Amino acid sequence: MKAWLLAAAILLVGFGCELPDSENTGTTGSDPTVLEADPVTTNTVVETDPVTTNAVSTNTVDADDVQWALIKWQGPSAEDATRVMNLEADIESNGNYVRFTYNKYPWNEYALGCFFVWDGSAWRGGKFDWIRTGGQSRKTLENIHDGYNGLDAPSSGTKCAFAWTDGKTRSNLAITTWP
Repeated sequence: MKAWLLAAAILLVGFGCELPDSENTGTTGSDPTVLEADPVTTNTVVETDPVTTNAVSTNTVDADDVQWALIKWQGPSAEDATRVMNLEADIESNGNYVRFTYNKYPWNEYALGCFFVWDGSAWRGGKFDWIRTGGQSRKTLENIHDGYNGLDAPSSGTKCAFAWTDGKTRSNLAITTWP
């Protein structure tokens, strides 16, 4: 009998109380956030409430994937390539050669050496030369200076980047500055 009275009391109390509607979140089903990222200098994405423009949380993303998605390809594209190696690039002070360091060369054939220039909103560029089987630690930039594939040497201080790819797999985007 006590159990029955307790259940009835809970129902009566619950009936008179207003419970929050868990189905009504105030959104229309679309994602209520806007993603913003500085494509050159950060690997952090800040989610912003579109109504108040207040930052609501911070998530770390793979900065290289963000950078790769910003490439506007000239010539053969490797936009869907998967990253499989790490590459660093340093342009010699005369702007005629680039020095590469890398953790491995994953291909059994030549790869495409790609060059990109940051234009303020996207990386623009593409293939500038072949990379020998096994990799290369130093490469001439003659093709860039000669306008190969619509490329040219940017002005001093411009952000630029290099990558190696076979079209299916790739290095990271090795960001540097033109001397």
